[in-house]
Formats: sequence, C-alpha cells, structure tokens
Amino acid sequence: MNGHNQNQNYYAQNGNEYSYTPPPPPNQGGGYYPPPPQGQYYQNQQQMYQQPYPPNDQYQTLPDQPNLYKPAYPPAPAPAPISGDHSHATVKYTKTSKFRDLWAALLYLAILGFFIAISIIYISNSKASFKSSTNKVFSSSFVTSLFISLGSSLAFSILYLIMCQKFAYFIIVASFWFSVFMLIATAIYYLAIKIYVMGAILLVFGILYALSWVGWKRAIPFTKIILETVTQIVRKFPSTIALSLFFSAIMIAFNVFCIYSLVASADYLKKYQKCTNTTDRNGVVKQTCSNTILVLNYVFTVFVYFWSIQVILNTLHTAICGLFATYYFYDGTPEGYPTKNPLMSSLVRASFFSFGSICFGSLIVAVIQTIRALLQLARQQNSDDLFCSIIICCVDCILGCIEGMVEYFNKYAYIQIAIYGKPYIQASKDAWHLLSDRGVNAIVNDCLVNNVVYLGSFIAGIISALISYLVIRSFSSTLASSTLIVYSVASFVFGASIFTTINGVILSGSSTFFVCLAEDPYSIARTKPELFSEIVSKYPQVVEGVH
Repeated sequence: MNGHNQNQNYYAQNGNEYSYTPPPPPNQGGGYYPPPPQGQYYQNQQQMYQQPYPPNDQYQTLPDQPNLYKPAYPPAPAPAPISGDHSHATVKYTKTSKFRDLWAALLYLAILGFFIAISIIYISNSKASFKSSTNKVFSSSFVTSLFISLGSSLAFSILYLIMCQKFAYFIIVASFWFSVFMLIATAIYYLAIKIYVMGAILLVFGILYALSWVGWKRAIPFTKIILETVTQIVRKFPSTIALSLFFSAIMIAFNVFCIYSLVASADYLKKYQKCTNTTDRNGVVKQTCSNTILVLNYVFTVFVYFWSIQVILNTLHTAICGLFATYYFYDGTPEGYPTKNPLMSSLVRASFFSFGSICFGSLIVAVIQTIRALLQLARQQNSDDLFCSIIICCVDCILGCIEGMVEYFNKYAYIQIAIYGKPYIQASKDAWHLLSDRGVNAIVNDCLVNNVVYLGSFIAGIISALISYLVIRSFSSTLASSTLIVYSVASFVFGASIFTTINGVILSGSSTFFVCLAEDPYSIARTKPELFSEIVSKYPQVVEGVH
C-alpha cells in the first residue's frame, strides 16, 4: 500500500479526528474574510504538513489496523476549549463595511448618467425609424424558434453541469483534444482560402498545443477535483444560475440601448456637420464633410460601452467568487454560514462596498479596448495605405496582448477583492504575488477548465442552431437558404452565449477555489478532510501556502 492510499484510507476512516481551528485573525472590517494566517503560527502549520514519514522504529499504528502507518500529513491542532473567550477560534465575519476606491465608482456613475441623459435626448428627438428595420429581422417564426432553441440551450447547460461532476475526467480530456481539433481545422480553412500566414500560424499553434498534452495531463487529476467540487457547489446554490441570467439580461438590454443611441445620435447630430467644396486640377468639384461632435460622441459611446460591459461582467464574477469563498471557509463548520443568503451578501458587497474597485479595474481594460476600436476605424479609413495599415496592425496586436494579460490578471485581483474586500491596488499586488508564486499551475488549471466551457458552448450552439432551423422550416418551407443560414447562425450565437453565461460560473468558481487552496489550505482540512487528503495526493504543493 503506497503512502497516498494510506493517507486517503486514514482520512476516510478517521475524518472526525481532523477538526481544525484557525489562528486568531487580524481585526479587519469590510464584511469580508481576513487574510490567511501569517507569522510563526502559519510557518509551524506549514512545517507540520510537510514533515516526512518518521524513521522505521517510530511508526505509529492505529487500533485494529496493525499495517496502517501514520499519514504524512497529520491533522491540524485540536479546537480551542469551550470555556473562556474563544471568539478567535473561527474566522470572523463582520457586517460593518466601508467603500473601497469610491472615486472610481462616483466617476463611473457620473459618466454613465451623462451618457444615458444625452442618449435619451438623441432617441426622443431622432427622426430615424427603428420599427421597419426591426420587423424585417425579428419575424414571428424566428422569435418562436429563437425562444425554443434558447430553452434547449438552457436545458443543455444545466445537464452539462451535472455531466461535469459525474464525468469530469472524460470531459476534460475530450475538451482538450477538441480545442486542438478546432485550431487545426481553422488553420486548414485559412490555408484553403489562401490566407497562408494566418493558416500557418494557427497550424503551428495547433501542433504545439497537441504536443503540450504530455505535460498538461499531469494537471488533469487536480483539475478534475476542482471541477467536481465547483459543479457540486453550483448545484447546491442554483441561485448562481439565476444571477448569471439576470446579469445577461442587463447586458443585452444595455447593448440594445447603445445601438439605439448610436443610430439616433447620427441622425440628431447631422446639424453639426460642416462641408467644404474643393476643385481638383481637372476642374471636378469634390465635397468634403466632417462632423467633430459626432466623432467625439462615437468615441464617448464606445468608451462607456466597453467600461459598462466590463463592470457588469466583473461585478457578476466578483459576486460568484464571494459565494465560493464563503463555501470554502464556512461550509461544514459548527458556526455555519455567516448569512442566510451567502450569494446575496456577496452580491451586495460587490455591488456597493467593492463597486469602486471593480470600476477601477474595469476602467483600465476599457481604455485599452477603446484605443483598439479607434485603431480599427483608422485602419478601415486608411486601407489603401499599406505602410499605415501594417503599423496600425502591429500596434493593435500589441494592445491585444496587453488587454488579454490585464483581463487575466484582473480576474485574480477581483477574487482578492471578493474574499478580503481589498482596494484594487492592494488586490492587484496580492494577485501578482499569487501568480508569481503559482503562475504555471494557475494558467494550466484555467486553460483546462476553459476548454471544458469552450466545448460545452460549441455543442450548445450547435443544438440551438439545429433546433432553430427545424422549427423555422416547420413554419415555412419557402424561406430562402440565405435567410435560414442567417437565422441558424443567430441561434448558434445566442445559444452559445447562454451556455457561456451559465457555465461561466465554473470559471469563476474554479479560480476562486484555486486561490483559497493556495493561500489557506488548512481551512478545507478542518471541514472536509477527505477532500483535503485527495487534493494533497494530486497536488502536494497546496500545503505549502503562498510564500
């Protein structure tokens, strides 16, 4: 019998002996959890969980089990005695809170209020007609098929959550090779249409990604544990799905409002257009028009749009992360959850007390996205200038890489905000400390879980598009093929979006669980020793904590 199996059997048979009391936390307000234990206490815990097996003459056997040795990872200290002041025996949760990065929240609300005010002026005074163009697209047959296909996508999303818990290993492996297949298939498509540079790049990435399987398969057992645990928590708190759908509705409504605002502003601001006539050497008169106010309004609308979308998504992410942290620290403890509705409490913290920190981090990404949008516009206007197009393309590529890194970094910063209620700057520093300590493991874990969600969203989109196609054909068999394709593609996008929104909870939950394990692995040891033993056997570095 090897050491890992001994540990698992011992924990499984003696789980009640492994209760654990965390050290006294620092006094910290904010309705969040204090940082993990530091100092001598944490160092002693760390050393205790890392100690090797004792010499052969010092093995300790358990009653009625003469061949079972003492596990390499012994239990944490016994709980504090009931008598006396033992308020330090558990992680404190206080409801007194204060706002973080308030300036960013006030700035965002002021800009958003101004945008809504001018948009209402544009729409109410615009002569543009939305009704005719809308009726052409959203016919009754399409709306009916859309609702049916979205319902099927919703049902598949919930079924996929259950499958991820029951068949986690198979889905992780299948999603990895599906990602490889999609990369190579896309590369072949680009080569077929003679876009050789892009096709060659994607082909190289696909081959390298396939070769990385040798190293990444070692992380699958740990990711399997995380995925199973996260899906179990989602099933325990189905309100996470309802919250995701609610935020999706907010995002859809805001998208529609921005589209109406852009169309109406173009009509309303025509009066500020200035045109000049010039005559070329051949005597041909050419008219050149400019509208500075309309351009500024376009830039402002794009900036508000990107900032608002980031705020909506990040608020949802932070609220979900807070729920998973609550589960990690409190589920199974004698005191139970600190609030009757952990998700609602986490949402309140994210929407009010930490809203400024979310706006701060979202602002950075929104600025980059706005610059990239302007570069795309400039490239379209200067498409005839090859040198200018190359320069703009290179700058846009660099900004795209920076944007991806900032978004990935922000995800972990928001987890710090959700757990501890830190300001954005402090959360960013701690997120950087975590990623520098556990960077490779965090990236691999995220990529494997991302593959799982990517595979599910593709299948959900296919199911949604197929059902939409069949329903529309049942309504009318005379529709043109081009119309059926447009409707099917729209249903694919909507179905995949619904799935990604619901199962995006998996992404937030897995990252949060990873952070909690990396920063304070002993909290899960006192409440779920069997799970802790299994995690240690698959990922022994977890007991080291973040240095």
